[in-house]
Amino acid sequence: EAQDGYKNVKYIETYLNGQYVSYYLHSEQVTQLPVNEVRLQGTLVIPGVGTGKFRWPCDNPRITCTVGCYAGHRAVDIVNIYQRYGNVYAADRGTVETTGYNQISGYYVIINHNNGLRSYYGHMNKPSFVEEGTNVDRGEVIGQIGQTGVATGPHIHFYIVKNDGTRPHPCSYLGCRY
Repeated sequence: EAQDGYKNVKYIETYLNGQYVSYYLHSEQVTQLPVNEVRLQGTLVIPGVGTGKFRWPCDNPRITCTVGCYAGHRAVDIVNIYQRYGNVYAADRGTVETTGYNQISGYYVIINHNNGLRSYYGHMNKPSFVEEGTNVDRGEVIGQIGQTGVATGPHIHFYIVKNDGTRPHPCSYLGCRY
């Protein structure tokens, strides 16, 4: 969003017999730079910038655990009902921000959609073959469903984070029916 810029300006004005005659700029100092507004319009596809329209991160999805299904669970756990260790797909276009491993989520990937949203994919079967900094398209394979970390069965632990740190319910983007 656009933001106005500000500056302190001092003008010297000249009056002759009470009548304004002229002025000149004596000094100015920018106190806040303006921010240009960026609007996306048309059909141009910009690599690494998401559309905001998310697809399911796997085929044949079923939610096995939604937000709040147990204390502290702030994501949706999704299985592929026909392929336990099927592909994991980028839910929208973006840039791979982080890939890694931790004891809770196992192998994971974070995609920055460069539109104020990031998506998280956890418990993957093995390290993702996509490298950090790589642009991925919506539906591109980024890994394989797994149960690494703390997991009772193969699934994808999926959530979305806004730039302000809030986590909207993933179903508001996926259109879940559970």
